[in-house]
Amino acid sequence: MPCCDWLTVAGALTAQCVGVSKTAVCKLIQRDDVTFTLSIRPQETGRHMLTVKFNNEHVPGHHALLFTLYR
Repeated sequence: MPCCDWLTVAGALTAQCVGVSKTAVCKLIQRDDVTFTLSIRPQETGRHMLTVKFNNEHVPGHHALLFTLYR
């Protein structure tokens, strides 16, 4: 289940950032134009996999492995 999503005129944009045992809190913010800002708040320290999808299909080049520190 995506941790954040946004329904656009063209379709649905979703982002999910999953850690070892917890999903990070994500927030997609639509800008004034056709761009988005993604805010990620990890819930644990360690490796996280970020996945971005549009209409339930992976957006090419938008998979990332992140290492986070949680306080």
